[in-house]
Amino acid sequence: MFLAWGPERTWLYNDAFVPILGQKHPGALGRPSMQVWSEAWADLEPLFDRVFSGVPVHMEGFTIGLNRRGVVEDATFDFSYTPARNDDGTINGLFGVCVETTARVQAEQREAAAIARQRRQFQQAPGFVIVMSGPLHTVDFVNDAHRRVFGSADWIGKSIRDAFPSIGGQGFFELLDKVLATGIAYQANRAEVRFQRSAAEPETLRFLNFVYAPIVDEDGTVSGIFCDGFDVTDAVRAEQALRSGNLRQDVLVELAERFRDLDTPSDLSFAAAEVLGRALGVSRAGYGTVDTRAETITIERDWNAPGIKSLAGVLHFRDYGSYIEDLKQGRTVVVSDAREDARTAAGADALKAISAQSFVNMPVTEQGGFVALLYLNHAEVRAWTDEELELILDVAERTRSAVERRRAEEELRVFAASLERQVVARTEDRDRVWRNSRDLLVIIGADGAFKAVNPAWTVILGHRPEDVVGRSFLQFVWPQDAETAQGALHAAAGARDLSDFENRIAHVNGSPRWISWHTAVEGDLVFAYGRDVTAQKQALQELALAQEALRQSQKMEAVGQLTGGIAHDFNNLLATISGSLELLSKRIADGRLGDVDRFVTAAKGASRRAAALTHRLLAFSRQQTLDPRPTEVNRLIAGMEDLIRRSVGPEVEMEVVGAGGLWMTRIDPSQLENALLNLCINARDAMAPHGGRLTIETANRWLDDRAAKDRELPPGQYISECVTDTGTGMSPEIIARVFAPFFTTKPMGEGTGLGLSMVYGFVRQSGGQVRIYSELGRGTTMCIYLPRHVGDAGSPAETPVDAVHPGDGETVLVVEDEPAIRMLIVDVLRDAGYVTLEAPDGATGLRVLQSDARIDLLVTDVGLPGGMNGRQVADAGRKIRPQLRVLFITGFAENAIMGDGQLQSGMEVLTKPFEMSMMANKVRDLLDR
Repeated sequence: MFLAWGPERTWLYNDAFVPILGQKHPGALGRPSMQVWSEAWADLEPLFDRVFSGVPVHMEGFTIGLNRRGVVEDATFDFSYTPARNDDGTINGLFGVCVETTARVQAEQREAAAIARQRRQFQQAPGFVIVMSGPLHTVDFVNDAHRRVFGSADWIGKSIRDAFPSIGGQGFFELLDKVLATGIAYQANRAEVRFQRSAAEPETLRFLNFVYAPIVDEDGTVSGIFCDGFDVTDAVRAEQALRSGNLRQDVLVELAERFRDLDTPSDLSFAAAEVLGRALGVSRAGYGTVDTRAETITIERDWNAPGIKSLAGVLHFRDYGSYIEDLKQGRTVVVSDAREDARTAAGADALKAISAQSFVNMPVTEQGGFVALLYLNHAEVRAWTDEELELILDVAERTRSAVERRRAEEELRVFAASLERQVVARTEDRDRVWRNSRDLLVIIGADGAFKAVNPAWTVILGHRPEDVVGRSFLQFVWPQDAETAQGALHAAAGARDLSDFENRIAHVNGSPRWISWHTAVEGDLVFAYGRDVTAQKQALQELALAQEALRQSQKMEAVGQLTGGIAHDFNNLLATISGSLELLSKRIADGRLGDVDRFVTAAKGASRRAAALTHRLLAFSRQQTLDPRPTEVNRLIAGMEDLIRRSVGPEVEMEVVGAGGLWMTRIDPSQLENALLNLCINARDAMAPHGGRLTIETANRWLDDRAAKDRELPPGQYISECVTDTGTGMSPEIIARVFAPFFTTKPMGEGTGLGLSMVYGFVRQSGGQVRIYSELGRGTTMCIYLPRHVGDAGSPAETPVDAVHPGDGETVLVVEDEPAIRMLIVDVLRDAGYVTLEAPDGATGLRVLQSDARIDLLVTDVGLPGGMNGRQVADAGRKIRPQLRVLFITGFAENAIMGDGQLQSGMEVLTKPFEMSMMANKVRDLLDR
């Protein structure tokens, strides 16, 4: 309670009010209210005025900024203000009763923030999340990923059966009931799920990894189910595509080999049926010509599995169902079970009798007409996959093309002979061939102008023959293919027949069409025919995309292998450290001090190896903490020359060409040594097993705007360090990917694909760039460009690692949130002769800096709790103490340390883990500057 009395509103209070006043007590007693609460008076004065006017004030949850501990902090209160009167009834004061609720409000705010943060995390999670409650599995929450996959925007408040009826009959509702009843989680991998996102959309098949996890209340009751998972359809289909691609490749290779030695259409058709039938394991495969008017198919010959009779002869489609209507429209007919399909149910017994209870009929069309049929029959029920249907389509198209090509070749030879003999300019047979060919037929003069084109130009490319004849063929070639097309015409005119020469021809609508050409020459005329292969090109491109998706999934598996290997290495190192410490403790307790150095040495060695491992990982992630120093690169290379020669071996002749007057660069020398050794070992591998010549060369480079842009660097002065080998070289495709993590050209088990990625990350983090100059069979040059440093070279420290330069009574403030590390640092500094102050977080450290205590140097961790990191503490401390020296310690390369990329004068950074003697010497070095 308090009383604000009289004209000055003098402040009087009871003992219970003292904690609210904080540092203001006892000075607040008897002072005017405006002085006591000067920082909040703008908010309090209107309330006081209301009470002095006779109106009581009562408020709950009132938050106001108060300076009670040296800084303004938000505080929350429930209070009542009542007018206090003189004996004559006039108001001369304000009587207040306060309860501070700051701690409770802040706890509620933290809890609400945690709940909101958790909800945001679920909302933004990459996998889909749904939360259901009660026996009906009522939907309480779905995240953004769930809405994208299932279209679940309006599900909240509905039971899952009402919200998502399209998954009924697949067992998922029953699984939910079981998890709710038993409390046992259910996990599924690559589960097939068929559903509709909405009533207006078609059913889709997806593959999902997911978990149904029970939600257990405090009393142990299962009240709901939490489900999260990922849509892995793309990965599954990529694997299927790869498997299908292998089968597809084998079939197409065998088909091409068979086609090469065959001439007649019947032989080509039978070869296609046999190859496809054996590959897919069907009962029968065949290829026949179709008469759409009579609705018949004529089969000369078909391939049949053992025990299956041939269908050679003429068959009437209507004897087996009504699916001829689909074939006439150019639609493939796929029947898994003739008894279940409405088009074949009436003729199911007839189909069963000819071993065709399931079948695929793939129509072959030419110029929009249904002319032939590739069919596959199976004696039993069979589900045909999309990959099988794509393969059947490809084989059908290739067979049609092969048949037509043989016919066209024969027709073209007849046509050329008729011209040569000059018997009849145009015969009826030649005209029929010319008019009805489904491929492009052209005659081109030596000048590149069309002499004649057949009507297929209009069907395939949209150009009328009269618009083509007389014009140069280059006017129709896709611009990017003009040069190669011109060269092909020269080759054809030179009596060198072309086969399967492909280029793009512009359609009349402006789109490109891929055409595969074959040529023959007579005199100064070139006779050519071309087949439209655009659809095949598109199919190959889709397969390449699927294979690339699989490669990406394999990269993710490589990440898992990498983390597993790291865990294995760290476990070994931790076992060494913990075991050494355990035995060291036992020896000391037993008083056996003779061999304790062995365990100390083992633990220190393991910790150094662990530090090296983390540094390599940070280099790979391009987030390592560097220790850049002015460096003479020629001197660094000279110091490494013996090591490099031993590493590359006697088969490699090595030469070092150091530039005279080489500029200095500011770089982490140890990281540059690692990068150079990595490049030299890669060069050695590129020249294996016969060896070669390795050259290391340095130079000064002044890059103008153009040269800097080519190297993706700002213009200016740089030094270059180049490693050149006489090895196998690299293709442009390899060069484009060589710095990508996990990419390697080495055999399995001989390379991780991390080395060049780490070199690239270190150089880019240092403000430089790496460039590759290479040709296949002519070796490779890898050049590192580093910015020039203007200034004196840094002098190497001569103090042994374990020797500590003593202090002289200076005061060091240590800010570190990890108690064990803070204890070690403080003990080492005290043993060295320093006075130490400690702080567990940034806010406490700043208060110490704001005090009157002597502080000569600040040692601070960068990542600190409490909303203030180490860099912020250092910057605030330097405003108070401009000459303050600062040593940052960190286990990660945080942006907060470097700011604009350079530490200010009087600041240094030390990477964890470090030797305590090194840290103490850093402190001494900073104080002596």
